[in-house]
Amino acid sequence: MRAAILGGIWANAGIVRGLVVVQIPTPAMKVRVPAGICVVSDGQNGYIPLELAAQTDLDIGASSPTLPRIDSVIAEFVDNGGSSLYRIRVVAGTPNASPVQPTLPYADQPTGKTLRLYNVAVAALATTIVDANISKQASLAYLASSGRLQNVSSDGGRPSSPATSETIWRTDKTDTEIYTGSTWVLGGLNPPYAQIGRSTDQSIPNSTLTAVLWTTEVSDSHAGHSTVTNTSRYTATVAGLYEVSCSLPWDPNATGVREMFFRINNTTSYAGDRSQASTVATIMTAASRLLRLAVNDYVEIVTWQNSGGALNISSSYLTGPIMDVVWLRS
Repeated sequence: MRAAILGGIWANAGIVRGLVVVQIPTPAMKVRVPAGICVVSDGQNGYIPLELAAQTDLDIGASSPTLPRIDSVIAEFVDNGGSSLYRIRVVAGTPNASPVQPTLPYADQPTGKTLRLYNVAVAALATTIVDANISKQASLAYLASSGRLQNVSSDGGRPSSPATSETIWRTDKTDTEIYTGSTWVLGGLNPPYAQIGRSTDQSIPNSTLTAVLWTTEVSDSHAGHSTVTNTSRYTATVAGLYEVSCSLPWDPNATGVREMFFRINNTTSYAGDRSQASTVATIMTAASRLLRLAVNDYVEIVTWQNSGGALNISSSYLTGPIMDVVWLRS
C-alpha cells in the first residue's frame, strides 16, 4: 500500500477504482482485494488518496464456536512521520448474538485515518468466507473539480467530514443538499408542494372541534397526503419551513360563528380565521400560516361552529374546500 499521486480536489472519501473485495477461488478464511485506489478523509476537510498496487489476499481470523461477528476490511493511513503506514487490512469485530461492525479508528491505531471498504459476516463455526458474507460499505469518490455531485441515497450516505458549502445530490429526494458548517439543508430544486380538497360536502357537528377530511388531490409532489389513511393530514416528508393556506366555504346559516385553525401533530394549534354567520351568502373562512415541520410532522385544518346543529362545508361553492402546502426553505 502506498500514497497515490493524483491531481484534483476530492469531494468525499470513497473508492476511486478497484478494491472490490471477494472470496478467494477456493473459499477459506480469507478474502481477496484487487488492486485499486481509494480516498481516506484526513478529518480536517481534506482527503488522502491511497493505492493498492497489486492484488492481495487477507486473512480472516478464526470464527467463534458459539457467536457470529462482523469484521471490516479497511483502508488506513497512520501518520508516523517517516515511518507512516498506508495499508489495507482486516479488523475483527466482537462475537455477539447481535454483532455490530468494529468501531473506527480501530483500537490499536486510535489516531489512524480510515475508510471502511467492506464488511465480512463471520458466522459461528465458519471455516470459509464466500461472496454472500461480504458487503460493500464505501461509496464512490468524486473529484470536486469534475462538475459531478456525489450521489447519496440516505442520510447515512452523506460525507463523514464535509466542508462548509459542500453539495451532494440526494437521489431519494431528487434534490441537492448543502452543508452549512453544522447541518445539511435542502437545496430546494425540487421542493414539496400539494393542493388537496374535497369532492363532497362535509358535515361539521355543532360546537365540536372537527378536522377537515381531504378526499381529493390536485397535486402532491412528495406523497404527503393519503386519500385512504388519515385523510385529514398532510405529513412532511422533508423538514423545513412551509406555507400552509386554507379556504373553507360554509353553507348559509343565521346563527353563531364559523372558525378554522391550523394544528400540528394533534397538539400545537395556530390561529386561523373566524367569521360571523350569514343567512344570505356562503361564509368563507380563509387563512395562511408559516409553519416549521420536521420529517413526519403533520398539519391539519380544524373547524368549529355553533349554529345549533350540524352545518356543511360546501364542496360546490367555487372550488370548494382547499388546502395548499408549499415548502419554502430548510
